[in-house]
Amino acid sequence: MPVIFGNATMRQTLESARVERARGVAVLTQDMPSIETGIVLLEMLGSDTKVPIVLRVQGRALSTA
Repeated sequence: MPVIFGNATMRQTLESARVERARGVAVLTQDMPSIETGIVLLEMLGSDTKVPIVLRVQGRALSTA
């Protein structure tokens, strides 16, 4: 499994990680960067993707939203 160091909210970082070939993606950062990364992933993979995307969000109100 490759480990990529960079800003995960940037499309080029996710492209270097080759997420388009992933079977699943786990984003384990702070709340807002996780959400921002999830948005970029959906833009890249398409909203109808079959790839599971898991985001770590600890804020109760934010995770409910």
